[in-house]
Amino acid sequence: ADVAFLGSDGIDAARGSFAGDADAARVAEQMAAHARAAVIVADSSKLRGASAVRYLPAGRITELITDTGAPRAVVNRLRRHGVTVTMV
Repeated sequence: ADVAFLGSDGIDAARGSFAGDADAARVAEQMAAHARAAVIVADSSKLRGASAVRYLPAGRITELITDTGAPRAVVNRLRRHGVTVTMV
């Protein structure tokens, strides 16, 4: 696939995107592995830290689409990892 659009139960700017359980993480990890780009779609409440199981390191996130309530410090750290952050 060209692009994998993925949800997230938690995003840590240094560690990446997390799922709530191992099964969801496994599916998301495989989707990202078979796509050229991994786009995370998550509201700003998910940018407050990690969840149960990491499925994608921060450096592998191509883009994050989130709302304008995203914490500026987290957005800046993600951008330093090369993540394009789009706030809508």
